[in-house]
Amino acid sequence: MTDPRPGQVATMTMTTAAPRPLAPAVHALERGDWRTVLGPRSPLSGGDRTILHLTHCLRLVADAMRLQTLGQAVAAQARLNEAVPPFVAANGRRAIGPEPRPGRVAEHLLWRTGRVLEREHDELAALRRAGGALAKGQPELVCACVEHLTWVEFDPFSVRPGPDEARRLGLDDPAALERFGSGNRIDLCDRASDLRQLAGVWTGPVSGRTWQRAGGYRVLRAEALTLLADEPPSRASSLPVPPRLGRLRAWEYARQWSRDSDPAEVA
Repeated sequence: MTDPRPGQVATMTMTTAAPRPLAPAVHALERGDWRTVLGPRSPLSGGDRTILHLTHCLRLVADAMRLQTLGQAVAAQARLNEAVPPFVAANGRRAIGPEPRPGRVAEHLLWRTGRVLEREHDELAALRRAGGALAKGQPELVCACVEHLTWVEFDPFSVRPGPDEARRLGLDDPAALERFGSGNRIDLCDRASDLRQLAGVWTGPVSGRTWQRAGGYRVLRAEALTLLADEPPSRASSLPVPPRLGRLRAWEYARQWSRDSDPAEVA
């Protein structure tokens, strides 16, 4: 990493050979495919100090995505906080400069890595703000259901899990693995409880009684789709980075569902 002059941004230096092992991993994380990065055939490999640094950063981002898939946003934030970004301003804050000029392959890869990290930080920050503004009970379960839709139900990489899904998810409980992928009381209440902790409004876990009063998954899913349809496709809209495919596909479905179920659209 080069030392910046005051007010400038410090950047890592990379050889042009570096993108070969790292580019597929960056592309996978842009799409939200953390399984490829953490799997046994991960494109990440060794290299010089800069490549090792970026490899570590990409693995932490991938693991944060894994934790979000499981509804563990607090732990995901801790992982992201460990990931030292490839661009650091002189004041120590994260900073992403303009997109590098065409042909500067290595610099462009660094830029893409930085914006993926920033996207995940921004998504969690938006979730934290939303959680802090929610009333207790059903609204928290609706918000948790939105996250379930974007990270699990409509995520193309969760829909078709591989044979080693338990290892990749880090689930050693057969019952938890059996529940994964379904909108169920235990996991959604746990996800809503985690949201309370993320937002700093912890008043105890969201109970099964709250789930019953809310009407169960069918009611919560309908409310979650209504909420998601009114949100932007990405909560990190200030960054030139596409949303994860799971969020994009859930948002597209929610928008279409909203139009189809609108009485004004019925002939």
